[in-house]
Amino acid sequence: MSYADLVLFQRLDGVKFAFPKAMGRLEKEGKYKGVFGLYERVKETQRIKEYLASERRQKYSMCIWRHYPELDEE
Repeated sequence: MSYADLVLFQRLDGVKFAFPKAMGRLEKEGKYKGVFGLYERVKETQRIKEYLASERRQKYSMCIWRHYPELDEE
């Protein structure tokens, strides 16, 4: 795993939080299978999985990664 993999994972995770409907549609379309596949592979690695389940991980809130329902798809 590289830093680029981790950066892509973090960015995609944040965008999935901010725009769940739009990202769900993109994932279902299958146009970006490689990107979403990499996201899932990184998410399933042991140490990342442990971190995501830990109290050390800060929840998304009103900072850059927040849910924007008014900007998400209908």
